[in-house]
Amino acid sequence: MQKLQEQKEIAASGPVSGTVAPVFLVNVNSALELDKLLASLSVWPRMETDVIPLTTFDDRKQSLLSRFEGLKTQAREMSAVRGSQ
Repeated sequence: MQKLQEQKEIAASGPVSGTVAPVFLVNVNSALELDKLLASLSVWPRMETDVIPLTTFDDRKQSLLSRFEGLKTQAREMSAVRGSQ
């Protein structure tokens, strides 16, 4: 993993305190690329993995803003229906 970190394939890594469990962040473009990187690790056959995809703060903001806009539109439509009754 240190070699992959030096090659910038792993962004950050380190052991979890008090256990034998490495944690690392990778920057990949696809699930296939991630699978290849994980399978290349010598410890791969003996380890369990949990993959937690992350997003950027800007992507989350855009997602929430579009949802918020949808809810505002829905509220306006419901208000208009109630007002015409």
